[in-house]
Amino acid sequence: MIILIKIFLIKNFIKLTENIQALTNIDVYAILRVRKYNNLKSFLDNNFLNSFIKWEKNNNFLEKDLITLHNISYNHWIRGNLALEIIKDNLIFKLSYSLGITKNLISLLIFYVKIKFSKIFLDINTININNNPKINDFKYNFVSSQKRSRFEDIAYYLENNFNDSINHQNINFNYKFQNIFFYIEDKNKDKVLKSIFKYCLRFPFMAKHYKQMFQGLYIYNYFKKNAQKQNFFSLSPEIYSMETRSLSIASAEYKNETYIIKHNKFEALPYDMYSLNIGKKPIFVENLLTAKKKKPFKIKNKYKGNSIVIQASDSCGSSISTYEFDCYVDIINVLEKLTFKGEIIFKFHPANMNFFVNLKKNICLYYLRSKNIKLKFAHKNKDIETYASTCNFLISIDYSTSFLDILNMKIPIIYFNRNFDRHIINKSSQIYNFSIYEMVSSKQDLEKKIINLL
Repeated sequence: MIILIKIFLIKNFIKLTENIQALTNIDVYAILRVRKYNNLKSFLDNNFLNSFIKWEKNNNFLEKDLITLHNISYNHWIRGNLALEIIKDNLIFKLSYSLGITKNLISLLIFYVKIKFSKIFLDINTININNNPKINDFKYNFVSSQKRSRFEDIAYYLENNFNDSINHQNINFNYKFQNIFFYIEDKNKDKVLKSIFKYCLRFPFMAKHYKQMFQGLYIYNYFKKNAQKQNFFSLSPEIYSMETRSLSIASAEYKNETYIIKHNKFEALPYDMYSLNIGKKPIFVENLLTAKKKKPFKIKNKYKGNSIVIQASDSCGSSISTYEFDCYVDIINVLEKLTFKGEIIFKFHPANMNFFVNLKKNICLYYLRSKNIKLKFAHKNKDIETYASTCNFLISIDYSTSFLDILNMKIPIIYFNRNFDRHIINKSSQIYNFSIYEMVSSKQDLEKKIINLL
């Protein structure tokens, strides 16, 4: 009885969490958690496309000083505008939106004052790859603006896959308050602050992204100013965040080239979310550099026994959702019904918050009855491809860009898109070339597919 009350409370806590996030974080995916649509694929395609068209129209009529910022904020603008469109018929959401906008504009004003009297330091970290210590000369020079861990991952990839000498730099922001009596003017900073403020007054829903927009436009101007002095080109694993977009756009405009690392694209939206929108396409760095001779690929030993990996995170947020709860219960019930014997590894996305990951673990452990199943949980220690490489097959509760890598390892994937409540991959995707991939939407179809794989 106590356990039943606990589960009842957990279910209601999840619903409360979803509603609070939808009301306080006006984002299309937070809203999708609490509002259901009969045909989610059609709804998302139509509305994302309409929002993209609206972005394009504004791009044609905005003032010159806002055009670049509009391009840098491309994906965030489309998502923000879409969220605004789908809540306009709901009085509670509209009221919450208005309060959120007010809060964000106040935060922007505070940020404006803080930055106005701060000195900006661009910390530039450098990793030299394949260089001769005696010769300070590099064949290629790349610059990025990433988190330290992502920057190091890029350098590791370049060093292990290519022979060329490379100077790889990474730009990060630091702010230091200036004594008003020793104030040093920064024209770039003042110009960017003015553009950000003007842009947010034009599109209030963008005020929540003031910091990313400031850093993106500041870096863009910095690259533009130094483009002819330094022989650097932008390099990034993908072009999505504002800092990454700003460098990529600046490099393409002022150096005629910008580079990206080959990666699996997100292929479930009706517009090109990686486009630079300037008539130039990024170049794969793999087509530029000289590749090292590849070592023979070693197939990892499979787990001795039955092993299933569950991609257990919902891409609509980093907390917990009713959708996740229902998926976990269905998957465990099906495997118990089929008298599965072996291990099940629930892999949660690294961005998921620890508190909610522990809550998800407790839900899975509560619903497990079979003593023949050993549950394991993974969060931040290894990527999902590592776990999938030794399993029999993978079940995913949401679309992941890791699918292609896992399928290339000849690991079957069941995409359990419960009631079609999450993204459906575009038909143009390479994923459909694999016979070992299948999407199912019901508990019954999940059971049939698992029977075929066991």
